[in-house]
Amino acid sequence: MTSTSLLPDQSSVHMSLGHIPTWWEGESLYGWCSRVHTLEGRPNKSLGTILFGRSHACRNVDVPVGMDRFVAATGGRLGAVEDILRNRTVLAAYWPFADALTRENVVDAVTDVNGTSAAQMLGLPASRLGAHHPLRSCPDCRREQQKDKGYATWMVEQQLPGVWWCPSHHRPLEQVRVARAIWGKPGESDVELGRPATQAETLALERLTALARRIPAIEQASSECLASNCIRRLRDLGLATSHLISEQAQQAHSVSQ
Repeated sequence: MTSTSLLPDQSSVHMSLGHIPTWWEGESLYGWCSRVHTLEGRPNKSLGTILFGRSHACRNVDVPVGMDRFVAATGGRLGAVEDILRNRTVLAAYWPFADALTRENVVDAVTDVNGTSAAQMLGLPASRLGAHHPLRSCPDCRREQQKDKGYATWMVEQQLPGVWWCPSHHRPLEQVRVARAIWGKPGESDVELGRPATQAETLALERLTALARRIPAIEQASSECLASNCIRRLRDLGLATSHLISEQAQQAHSVSQ
């Protein structure tokens, strides 16, 4: 873990940042940083260095490293490292499936300004899930925020894996297709995700979104149990053969070990 001697002096950082805004309800960590960038008018690299000790921190739209610097830069007013990771980043979707050791390793990794990414600690790059978490937002949510607060921010629930639908406005989200090395605002370069062609597809998106939004509230989940239940349901629907079920069960067991 990074030595505290490498942390910036808190009082000088506060002066550099000026005002430290509080979280907006449901706002993501990247959304907060983007909002501060707009308020401060500071260059992208300068803000990244102050907040995370990395000039290109804006490239990490999901889970940044250098979180110890962030906590120091904000004087701890926005929470501790683990609290921010679990409530303000996409890590909320993976945390329930991680054991105690993995959780500790993830926190240690992202705390160090030169640490390994959370995705690597979770094994996402080598999995079928991948480690790509593009920014997403709902245009209707943005308009409401602009009307109520004069600014639209990135919402953490809309960044979670499996969330491609806005249940409040019954429409697909928009997604940033090309990542840029800036603290971007929602709506600047977003492209709408495909609209469902049938009512069945709409229902599937609604259910998937509801499930994805519930996962962060789970304290501890079993990936083996989840895989087993999915396989059982596929069998009930006649979509999986006994041979496939056996293979999938063995894979789920090996992953859980």
